[in-house]
Amino acid sequence: MKKKLILIILIITLSILTFLLIIKYVRKNNVEDEAKIINKIEEYGYVLEDNMPKLHKTYFDELVELLNKTDIDEEKYANLVVKLFISDFYNIENKITKNDVGGLQYIHSTIKDNVALNARNTIYKYIENNIDGKRTQELPKVTDVNIVDTKQVTYTYGDQRDEKAYIVKVSWKYKADLGYQKEASITLVHEGKKLSIVELK
Repeated sequence: MKKKLILIILIITLSILTFLLIIKYVRKNNVEDEAKIINKIEEYGYVLEDNMPKLHKTYFDELVELLNKTDIDEEKYANLVVKLFISDFYNIENKITKNDVGGLQYIHSTIKDNVALNARNTIYKYIENNIDGKRTQELPKVTDVNIVDTKQVTYTYGDQRDEKAYIVKVSWKYKADLGYQKEASITLVHEGKKLSIVELK
């Protein structure tokens, strides 16, 4: 009887230890896979993660340089926000799941949740999970973003009015044409110090 009890306790102890080691291993691997912030513009709340494509990193470096100037050229700022948004939102190749919606830091805070939800139900809907890194699905990779036209306008949204808003017409290219959107008209308004996207057509 005593031997059976000792054997049962030993089996339970080994099971618990095995379970704890598995949890520790899984957590360690998940932490290593998380994107790390490699650059940020604290005053504006922008961050650059290490898993972003080279094109996006280039645009982010240009934004850092621009926003560090005493006199900021707002038209250039608007154009860079648009380039950063396009090179993240439409660059789906580097996304892990459909919930990994890109470019949200460039969206106005009042519509950010709606944009994310809409993206998960449309453009991001059929993204295969890549948590294990074995996805074979071909997804769009943005290779170039071209600003077609930028103009300053008065824009009203909700009960807010911005007399120095911007409408930016933009086009972009992909590594392979998979039938995704290639041009848009994007409206940006002031949100504190930032220029944020409020409309995409």
